[in-house]
Amino acid sequence: APGALALSAWAELMALARDHGRPWPGGSPRFAAEEVATWVDSATADGVRALALAAEQAQFGGPAHEPAAHDWAGVADSVALALDGAEASRWRRWKARRLPASVLG
Repeated sequence: APGALALSAWAELMALARDHGRPWPGGSPRFAAEEVATWVDSATADGVRALALAAEQAQFGGPAHEPAAHDWAGVADSVALALDGAEASRWRRWKARRLPASVLG
């Protein structure tokens, strides 16, 4: 179901942020997306915003407002690459891959 895919992808962004030591912004997905958009390039930021809207539709829209079907994997991959980018230390990248906080608690 498109709504479940959007919520799953949104949860993946939250996990990626945690794995990379980034605090997740509070508020609705749309509000959080504006902060997450500052972590990535403009094309990825657009994808993050679109995903946030789909996640809100899935959470709050009910069956009549199901988001459109979309493959959100590319957005999550782009966010992961951005978080692994130049600002991340080798230790942070290693830890995010081998000892992810989202999995290990």
